[in-house]
Amino acid sequence: MPSVNEPTDESQLFSGKLVWAALRQLQALRESLTWTLDGKFLFRANEDEASHLREKEEFTDGWTLLTLDEHTVPVWLRQQGLGNHVDKERPSIATAMEGYRIHLLRPSAYKALRSEQRCAHQGSNDFGADRSSAGWFRSINFCITSVFVRLLGAWEQYEIDVLKALFYYRSTGLLGPEGEHILQQADDAIVREEPSYRDKKRVFPKHPVWTWVIRYAENNVERAKIFSDVFGIKARPKETGGQSEAAYEKRNAIAHGRLNVEMTLAEYVDADVLVFRSVTHLADQCREQQKLIV
Repeated sequence: MPSVNEPTDESQLFSGKLVWAALRQLQALRESLTWTLDGKFLFRANEDEASHLREKEEFTDGWTLLTLDEHTVPVWLRQQGLGNHVDKERPSIATAMEGYRIHLLRPSAYKALRSEQRCAHQGSNDFGADRSSAGWFRSINFCITSVFVRLLGAWEQYEIDVLKALFYYRSTGLLGPEGEHILQQADDAIVREEPSYRDKKRVFPKHPVWTWVIRYAENNVERAKIFSDVFGIKARPKETGGQSEAAYEKRNAIAHGRLNVEMTLAEYVDADVLVFRSVTHLADQCREQQKLIV
C-alpha cells in the first residue's frame, strides 16, 4: 500500500483515482446529454458503410460525426441488428424497431400490440404513458431524465467504491500517534475487483470482509451509517440539506415508472453540481479523517 507526500498545491487536491473516475463519469454523462440534444452522434463505419454516408465529417480515430437522416439511418440500423426491418422507401428508427417487435411477438401477441397502441381505455386517463415521463412529445424530457438516473447511479457507485477502499486500507483505523499517520493512495484495482460466486452469493477473495459488508453498503441509508459510525465520515456536505433525499426520490420515481417527472436542463445541471460537491466533499473527508486519498 503506497504512501505519498501531503499535497502542496490546489492542483493536487483531488488526485485520487476514485474521485477522478467519478468526475470523468459525470463528464461523460454531460457529453452524451449535450450531443444527443444537439442531434449528433459518433459512428464508426467500415469502408462499405462509409460509402453510403453523405456529408460526413471525420472526427477522430476512425469515428465519423453524423446527424441521423435518411442516408445515415439505414447504415446505423444495420449495425444495430435491425437491417432486415428497414423500410427502404422511408427508413426510420421507429418503423425498424416496430417491425422487429412484431417479428418477435407474432402471432400470439397481436392482441396485446393493438391494446398498447390505444390512447383511451374505457374512459380512463392515459396514466400509463403519463407516469413514464416519456412519449413522442416528451423526447427531450426522456433524454434528460434518463441521464439523471445514470448520474445518481454514478454517485451511488462512487460512495460504494470509497467505502470498499476504506475497509481495505483502514479496517483497523488509524493506529499510533496522529503525527505518525501516513497519507496513502487508494489503488483502483481494489474497487474494480470482480466477485466470484459461491452458492449464488458474491465473494470477494482479495477483500473478504467486503463479502459481508456489500449487502449493507448498497443501501443508501445503511451506507451513510457505516461511513459515520465506523469511519467518522459524513458522506455528504451539510449545505446540501435535503437535496440528496429529494434527488433520490426523483430518481426512484423515474426508474420505477411511479409518476410523471419533468426535468429541465437547468435542473439536471443543479443535480450534476450536487453530485460534484458531494463527490469532492467525500474525498476531503477521507483525506482528513482517515488519511486516505481516494
